[in-house]
Amino acid sequence: MKIADALTLQLGRMPYVTACLAVGLILATMLFGCIPSDSEDDFDTFLNRIDQANSAYENGEYDRAIAVSNEAIDLFPENPMPYITRGNGYRGKGEYDQAITDFNTAIALAPTFGNAEAAALATYAAYNGRASSYFEKREYDQAIEDYAVVIALDPDNPESYFWRALTFHEKGEYDRAVGDLDVAIALSPDESDYYRGRGVALREKGAYDLALTDLNKAIQLAPNQAIPFISRGLTYGRQGEYRLAIVDYDKAISIDPNDSSFYSYRGSAYASLGEYANAVSDYDNAVRLDANDAGNYYFRGINHARLGNVNEAMRDYNRAFSYGFDQATVEKAIAELPQ
Repeated sequence: MKIADALTLQLGRMPYVTACLAVGLILATMLFGCIPSDSEDDFDTFLNRIDQANSAYENGEYDRAIAVSNEAIDLFPENPMPYITRGNGYRGKGEYDQAITDFNTAIALAPTFGNAEAAALATYAAYNGRASSYFEKREYDQAIEDYAVVIALDPDNPESYFWRALTFHEKGEYDRAVGDLDVAIALSPDESDYYRGRGVALREKGAYDLALTDLNKAIQLAPNQAIPFISRGLTYGRQGEYRLAIVDYDKAISIDPNDSSFYSYRGSAYASLGEYANAVSDYDNAVRLDANDAGNYYFRGINHARLGNVNEAMRDYNRAFSYGFDQATVEKAIAELPQ
């Protein structure tokens, strides 16, 4: 089963991209006056390529972002900005080592700016991008170190605390995640994601009542978002309150009926209540939306078996195995089927 929880689904936010867009414009203003007059035409072209790279990244055109960044590097190889935009492009493609190499170069070049504010802004963007790349590689300690630099450069930006909290969460350091989210909420008390993130961390600590308080607040602030309902439903499930969980999963599905994991969560809740036919129906939808998820086949098979549908269970177990589900687990489930 896909275990995409409230925090991990937030990877799509990519806050450092917005920072890079802003930094590009600010650095352009700061640096233009420092360019010799005979280089102004080249610098205009350079700025155009930076703008194109940022736009391409925002549109998911990662190869183009890399290509126009290369053109900018050819024009001004000592400027850190095109290494940042190219790093973003590599990160978008999932080529994190190359992204980190570019962010390293930008970090090394940033202090060479004569303008201290421009140097700080470039450093901020590069560390932010590198931290995100380390996070994607699950090199969490390095990500945390980089987020510490980002926070030191801009201690009033709540997003940086949010992302470091996410990183602590992935390490299982829930107290530290809660601490960072406390700060994020103090800085931005109307951001649903921060309450949701803290609620999820509190849930992992077993502090269910506090978790529900935060998740209720998250839903209040963002009643049209599906993920807060999923997070609260998972929390109810931890408490054995499966009916309440199903109500939240129903709401999430009504908001976003195309996420396979939502049906998987609700199917699991129905199974916990012994409502195996409802569980099978939900796993049918999960398979329809994501035919490559081995867990959906396995858990549908489990519920078919509980209904006495031996042939359907066997079929699902075999499909689960073919899509990479643990062989020993599948073999054990098959051995338990009636002969």
